[in-house]
Amino acid sequence: MEKLELNIISTNKHLFVLIFTLLAILTMFINLHILDLLGVEYEERPVEDKTFWFIVGAIIIAPLIETFLFQKLPIDYFRKYIKNDWPLVIISAVPFGLIHYIKDFFVRDIFYAFCFGAIFAYAYVLAGKREDMNAYWAVVIIHAGYNTVALIIHLLVD
Repeated sequence: MEKLELNIISTNKHLFVLIFTLLAILTMFINLHILDLLGVEYEERPVEDKTFWFIVGAIIIAPLIETFLFQKLPIDYFRKYIKNDWPLVIISAVPFGLIHYIKDFFVRDIFYAFCFGAIFAYAYVLAGKREDMNAYWAVVIIHAGYNTVALIIHLLVD
């Protein structure tokens, strides 16, 4: 695992962001299939209007705020007390998953969001080990990239 981490950390910064964005997109497809195989029922969610502000919120505002609240704050705070990376990833991913159970979201979305939160937190941790990038902005871009692809897919399916 250390060798893989070193390879990811040593890639150029654009490839680093692309790797984590693609990992999040791949995770979306894997999650859909795993939960379907397990027989987890999909509850029909009310269709939201894809207004300009909905799109701005999903692609810009949510990544900015969520990265700050769920990656930057907890990881930077607990890094003083916890030296291992994986507990920091979990500390970040659990609240990220739980917060996605508000409004019209369902338990299945908590699992999805936990997985994405873990990917974003891991990207934050690894980006923090690089000298050529800001971990916060790297994860904002990864998160925005994932949300953009998810939104496009959602628009094509609806």
